Amino acid sequence: RLPPSKTVRSDCFALTGDFWDPEVKGVEGIIHAYKQALHICPLHGPTRLDEVIRLGANMARPYAEAVTPPVNDVDMKFFVLLVLTDGEIHEQEKVVEVLTEAA
Repeated sequence: RLPPSKTVRSDCFALTGDFWDPEVKGVEGIIHAYKQALHICPLHGPTRLDEVIRLGANMARPYAEAVTPPVNDVDMKFFVLLVLTDGEIHEQEKVVEVLTEAA
């Protein structure tokens, strides 16, 4: 359940608290955002990952054709989708389908 009301449930939200700016820098940024999020939004089930994986793949897709040095006007960007769960993954078939589409 997400603040401020804690009445809205979401399976897909930015740990930074800003859906429009979800990026952090480095492992330290990931750890910092995760620790902050735990104080604001407690873990709860069920765990549904398909929406999160789909969003991550959609964010990374524009950079799939990046090369070094940039010859096609696409900068390189490295994406990490860190999944932390407190329980069983629900709707595993959907998760496998989305992972297959994203690959």
